[in-house]
Amino acid sequence: ILLYIIHRTIAFLINILKIHRLSDNIYALGAGTSADCDFQTRLLESQLELLRLNQDRQVRVATAVRKMQQHLFR
Repeated sequence: ILLYIIHRTIAFLINILKIHRLSDNIYALGAGTSADCDFQTRLLESQLELLRLNQDRQVRVATAVRKMQQHLFR
């Protein structure tokens, strides 16, 4: 649920999901085009899940940030 406050009027947009789960301990908040955010977060979520299964421990937030930076700024 996204909350907009426009001229002191509150409007809810239920169809827009801007909070994305990346792993059990990491959530990302989206800003921008919904399809772009969805694709990037699904890609990162799958990479972090593979990393968690490979290492058999929880993924660190710094690892998620680094992976996203490497993907976006190459």
